[in-house]
Amino acid sequence: MASRLDEVDACGEASAVALAVPPRVVDIVRQPSFWATVAGGFCNAYALYFTIIWLPFYLVHDRSLSMPDIVNKSALYYAVDAASALVTGYLTDFWIRRGWSTTVVRKSAMGLRWMIAAIGLLGCSGAGSHSYFVWLLVASVGCRMGNSGLWTFTQTFAGTQAAGRWTVMQNAFGNLAGVIGPALTGFIVDWTGHFQIALAITASVCLLKAFIWVFVVPQVKPVTWRHPATGNLAQTASQAA
Repeated sequence: MASRLDEVDACGEASAVALAVPPRVVDIVRQPSFWATVAGGFCNAYALYFTIIWLPFYLVHDRSLSMPDIVNKSALYYAVDAASALVTGYLTDFWIRRGWSTTVVRKSAMGLRWMIAAIGLLGCSGAGSHSYFVWLLVASVGCRMGNSGLWTFTQTFAGTQAAGRWTVMQNAFGNLAGVIGPALTGFIVDWTGHFQIALAITASVCLLKAFIWVFVVPQVKPVTWRHPATGNLAQTASQAA
């Protein structure tokens, strides 16, 4: 009887230590789901930095707008951008509460969103002076719809034990797009004299995003974290039982 109680205590101690010791950085980077979210986050950031940094200059350079027009159109763009994020977040949570699979809802929504963004950017690159802004608003809907779901994947995969470390590492890798994207766009615009190719490249990145979130990111469920020491202890107790 005493031996049996010792085994139960060992299992309990293993569980307690597992909860107390968060996953290490090496444990996180070993997860395929981590690198999938890093790739998706990088592509998300590429489009985000494009719109934040280059949208006003695009309106001046390619569309020859005055400063008041730039202010009005940029404000409308970002207002639609924000509203679409709120609506998308509400709808995806609504369908999950109704019993739909989290994986199906989250991944389908991300794929649809970034396809919409790609269509809007491609349309904008070839549109005339009277229709470009409609396509730009379509792109704003898609971009913000996509960004609204980014961190739900991260928080679900990482769980409470690793959400902080996972998030900061994913964000660090993802924000490299803020270095590469704006510089590449500036080089292309300086080389070609317009934004058409830069818009097409950003649209291609959006299509890549849709592919990553739908086909590369695994099933949306928490990772089972196992600390090496506690895992061995639990395994030993289980075998003894």
